[in-house]
Amino acid sequence: DEKEMMLEAIEEVTMTTSLPLCFDSSHVDIIEAALRRYPGRALINSISMEQEKMRRLLPIAQKYGAMFILLPLSDEGLPKDIQEKKDIIHTVLKAAAEYGLTPEDVIVDHWSQ
Repeated sequence: DEKEMMLEAIEEVTMTTSLPLCFDSSHVDIIEAALRRYPGRALINSISMEQEKMRRLLPIAQKYGAMFILLPLSDEGLPKDIQEKKDIIHTVLKAAAEYGLTPEDVIVDHWSQ
């Protein structure tokens, strides 16, 4: 059970370190459960321009005050060139701003591809 394992890991890790945690799961409900349980400001790995991910994860990032890694890809997959990569990054940043998230809340994974 990934959700139960994630929640147990949070408890174990937060007892041994005060470093921030990064949550990664392909299941949005697990990321939200982890953010709900985590006592600090976490990092979501990752939010891309895939419409379903943006629609579901940006409000969760806002709700729990989480930062996120911006993965520059879209529903069509990896960008074909640097301009498309920049366009994706700007689109996600603009969408994040609509939820009150700032560029300081985002880490751009510009090496992905």
